[in-house]
Amino acid sequence: MEFPLFFTMLSVSLCGAVISNLVLYRTCVNSLNHTKDECQIFMSSSRNNGSKDLEQEVQKYATFVSMLRTIVESLAPAILSLFLGVWSDTHGRKPLVVWPLLGMSLSSALVVVYSMIDSLGPWWFILTSIPVSLSGGFTSLFTGSFCYISDISTKEKRSLR
Repeated sequence: MEFPLFFTMLSVSLCGAVISNLVLYRTCVNSLNHTKDECQIFMSSSRNNGSKDLEQEVQKYATFVSMLRTIVESLAPAILSLFLGVWSDTHGRKPLVVWPLLGMSLSSALVVVYSMIDSLGPWWFILTSIPVSLSGGFTSLFTGSFCYISDISTKEKRSLR
């Protein structure tokens, strides 16, 4: 159980910066109507003082989009968390681990599609979080994992795992 959780969190961490830059770039080009040459700074690692005003303008808009994505990503799991423990007592722990992983895989596939279609604005990025949200997200994944580990481990080994 530890390795799937580790690799899931590693993949989310590694993709975070790339996805943020993509949302910044799409915000700059599609929502704020700047040229692709002006917005190219969001896709590279080099920054200069001349782009500071553009970065501030784009970051305000992109932060709002990211905040809405976080709300969409958290709303369903917050409601589901009220019922997950009781449900997993009767139906088992494994669905609480498998469904969020499937939702995360589907969301990741949608992010790949989103990144390949240049004409999509930043608001389309919010749709990529719906599958992970409806499948329970990290709330369901960690609830199921912690319950499963507590079921299969002894009290002496539980803190080690």
